[in-house]
Amino acid sequence: MGIPAAGRLQWNELTPVVSYANRYEGLPGSSFGPRYIMDYQFILVIAGYGTVNIQSKTYEAKPGDLFYYGPFVVHTFTADEDKPFILYGIHFSWQAQLPARGGVKEIRVIDLDDSGAVEAIPNTMLIEGEKEEDALLIQDKQSHHLERIESRFARIVELYLMDYDYIPLLLRSLFLELVISIKQGVQLPHLGRSTGSPLVRLVAENLHKHAQEKYDRAWLEAWTSYHPDYISRLFRKETGLTPYDYFMKEKLAVVKYWLIQTDEPLVRLAERCNAASIHAFTKWFKEQTGLPPGKYRQWSRMI
Repeated sequence: MGIPAAGRLQWNELTPVVSYANRYEGLPGSSFGPRYIMDYQFILVIAGYGTVNIQSKTYEAKPGDLFYYGPFVVHTFTADEDKPFILYGIHFSWQAQLPARGGVKEIRVIDLDDSGAVEAIPNTMLIEGEKEEDALLIQDKQSHHLERIESRFARIVELYLMDYDYIPLLLRSLFLELVISIKQGVQLPHLGRSTGSPLVRLVAENLHKHAQEKYDRAWLEAWTSYHPDYISRLFRKETGLTPYDYFMKEKLAVVKYWLIQTDEPLVRLAERCNAASIHAFTKWFKEQTGLPPGKYRQWSRMI
């Protein structure tokens, strides 16, 4: 079976194998679980809403939410009555031998009843590197920009059904890319895992989630119940950046990703990041990168 649900590995120890992958469209109010599986699973919400129970914790599921659990971790997913979720799911092992060929593999799913409590199991994976900032901690739930990881889930689901000798190796490669994308999506500049107060981490995570929007100082109080001045001072003390400066760095990272990974017109990207105009958008981007956005896109695709 390999490592237990709560585990610790080095990046160079990862030899993942994808054992199942699919796209699931929930019907209104439909559910699966309570159940547990005998491998590991990522589930990404790409549309709609629902409720997720992982052991004793309950989460509201929305687009961009990524859920994780390992062997024997009891879980239930229930689709919303009005806007049921659409999910991508990947079953995998963190360390395993590659199968000889691709194609559908049998997976073990154990359905449970609601008659009794089940002992909770630690449900985290810590992937470590030589430096502390290289580490990735995966827990029950994380939130991401869909454009960062949805295409990778879709590609894995597409290739999983193909029965060729090279497919298991290709799926391993794509899965490693997915995990690295997850790492890049949760990485908080200037915030090590062992530093930063819970308040600062909360603010940083929310600034990351709202990076497409227009900055609103009132968020600081809404998220923490503290006066914005106090949160701003605390945030700057621990990160070296004001909340606004941190927010703008997150916004820049999102815009760079759009420019590299999509062909959307610049006018549309300016609208998506709530810039006042295409001219303001272009000026701001050039001040930050030294290149206008169109040139940056062209430069990023040169060989």
